[in-house]
Amino acid sequence: MRQKQRPSQLETDQLPEPASLGTTRSGLPRAWDTLIITAFYILFTISYLGALTHSYLRLGDNAVTGMSTTLFSSGLLLLLLLILIAFFVGVHWRQRFWASLRQHAFPMAVVLFILAACWQVLLILKVHPAIGWDVSAIHKAVLDPQDSNLETYFSMYPNNVLILLLQHKLAVWFQTQSWLFFDLLTVVLVDLSLWLNVLVVRILKPQLTAAALALQSLFLLVFPYIMVPYTDTWVLPLVSLYLLGYCLAKQTRSAWPLRGLGIILWGFGSVATYYMKPSAIIPLLAIGMNEAWLLLRRLLKQRGRFPLRRWGGGLVAAILVVAAFALPASLLSQVVGQQSYIQVESELAIPPIHFINMGVSGQGGYNTQDALMMSELQTREERVAYSLQSWKDRLKAKGVWGYLSFLLRKQVVNTADGSLAWLKEGHFMQGVEKPNYGGLTGLLQSFLYLYGSHVQDFRFTAQLVWVFLLTLVFFAWKERDFWVQTLRLSLLGGFLFLLVFEGGRSRYMIQFLPPLLILATLSAPAAIRQLRSVWAAVKPDSGRSERRSGRQTDPEA
Repeated sequence: MRQKQRPSQLETDQLPEPASLGTTRSGLPRAWDTLIITAFYILFTISYLGALTHSYLRLGDNAVTGMSTTLFSSGLLLLLLLILIAFFVGVHWRQRFWASLRQHAFPMAVVLFILAACWQVLLILKVHPAIGWDVSAIHKAVLDPQDSNLETYFSMYPNNVLILLLQHKLAVWFQTQSWLFFDLLTVVLVDLSLWLNVLVVRILKPQLTAAALALQSLFLLVFPYIMVPYTDTWVLPLVSLYLLGYCLAKQTRSAWPLRGLGIILWGFGSVATYYMKPSAIIPLLAIGMNEAWLLLRRLLKQRGRFPLRRWGGGLVAAILVVAAFALPASLLSQVVGQQSYIQVESELAIPPIHFINMGVSGQGGYNTQDALMMSELQTREERVAYSLQSWKDRLKAKGVWGYLSFLLRKQVVNTADGSLAWLKEGHFMQGVEKPNYGGLTGLLQSFLYLYGSHVQDFRFTAQLVWVFLLTLVFFAWKERDFWVQTLRLSLLGGFLFLLVFEGGRSRYMIQFLPPLLILATLSAPAAIRQLRSVWAAVKPDSGRSERRSGRQTDPEA
């Protein structure tokens, strides 16, 4: 006789809620769920409209950039339009396409990834320039850590010490310090992040695994930051790792060893992310906030009843979570704090208020005058006092409405650029930023160098892919499950962080690519349904003509 199974956590979560805490499909309190989606769509709509109207989508001469597209962009746009027309007009062709896609989705996605990976390697082998700005400081410190200017830099920006130690150790192991070597490492790390994201989707929605791989492979084709070995890209697998760990730990029907592994990955990934790039833990904060609401919900549901067996398991999980975070934190704290590779004076570290102050200057980005003042002022107290007073003066000068208008513009420049601010940093590449080779190398450089003849074509192509990603997220407003809401809250936290702190360019969105790419994948079915309903509403007499002809409506149309 089959024994009666004890209901799982997911099933018990379906029990009636206390009247004081109404919940939604996400399992979150109704008010909190509504706040997430409302705040998210206010800011995301600004980003989406900014991306749709971005100057990079203009063909021909561009008065904003002072450059122009070539026949490459026109031909690409014409090809996409022809494909769309054939897709929407050819009903039978469309049916065969969907049938073939359903049957061979994953192999096709794997082929696309292999092509993208080959493209990445080819690009790096042919184009691996010496990068400027902060990246050059790290590379120079790998070569000569005794430089006093570099010691001052890492004292002011200690968050870059971990990546310096990693690059130094790797350079010693592999006996090379070339840009090509570190660029190839960046390719490996970016692609590792992609596969970890695919595993997240595989756990949450197995039917979307192929879509996750294909979507991210498409994005890799227009992601040139693989040639920038910096924290923006090196933190990506760590963010993906703690998202994967959380998913494994959260799946209550998984075996305990697998959930335990998830907790360990969650803790290690989170702590390593903090030491690599502190702002990249914002998705972790979103997870913590939603988990706090779920815990409150369960406490209210118990109404004073606490089954020992259930809470005993919860206590064990809590101890494991604390250990998974505390042990890596202790280890990395010692590694960074007690390192002797480069001399770091902690009292020279730039205070957070400095980045908040820069966040209200100009377009909300890097301010040379503020940075120079941080190097001239001798004590932390002086830096804090200067930055705080400057921040107050700038807010006062803007006024309430001026500041709101400023935030609107800043949200656009923070998120709408599909090239992710490629070439926007001062001295982006060392030396002359124009193609200096012939053949294939020169052709690739012409797309990616500041004075290349096809750089506007690259920006146009990258913007198209960016708009496609944002479209999948934007039109899925009816999707409200827990994971989608958590990812939305992660991006919302990222938006708010960049509005308050230094932003002014979309490069800072790179650290939030894992939640964005996963969200775009999970949102795709709902977005496609919504777009189909919009198409059905605007398509003239589509249903009437099909009824007259006696044909059935195409289920995939």
